[in-house]
Amino acid sequence: MLFMNCPECETVILDTMASCSYCGYQVITPEENFKKCPCCHSTNLRSTQKGFNVDNAVKGYALFGDAGVLAGHIGSKNDRLHCLHCDHIFKPSDALLSIREINDLKLIDFIRQRNKAAAIQLCCELYNVKEESALNYLKSISQFKGYALGEDGEFYETFFGKYGGLIIFFVLLFGVAIFLACMIFIFNSY
Repeated sequence: MLFMNCPECETVILDTMASCSYCGYQVITPEENFKKCPCCHSTNLRSTQKGFNVDNAVKGYALFGDAGVLAGHIGSKNDRLHCLHCDHIFKPSDALLSIREINDLKLIDFIRQRNKAAAIQLCCELYNVKEESALNYLKSISQFKGYALGEDGEFYETFFGKYGGLIIFFVLLFGVAIFLACMIFIFNSY
């Protein structure tokens, strides 16, 4: 969440507001904040969930009997986006990025390059905010990308941001090793 000044009346408002609550100035155009269809670039999307799949249930029943009917629920919680303009159905990850997401990626690039001054300046220009609000916004988006603001005022990669992939890999590897050791122990005990 980011606070900004309304370009018209200078009232402090939230960046997610479509219009200023004081003067009614339209701050964000609808296309600016929403994902788009990868086929027709429409923002007229509806979120849907895939339900029970009869085909999977029949196949599961044929292979595993009564318990195989549960296979119909596999993937039933997966969200899909349905474009109301061209009828295209796709995963949320396949949607085109909104302008805000693209701007945030530009800001993260400056943070990765350790160019804090340029990141603050760009944030002030993109979102029409003061430096203090821009710095707070940069702190919030950088945390999700594995960066933190150090005591000297510069952004640094956190330990988990730097080694998170390795940590997860070794935890999974350790889990597989314990599973295999248990299986060997069980088979040797019979």
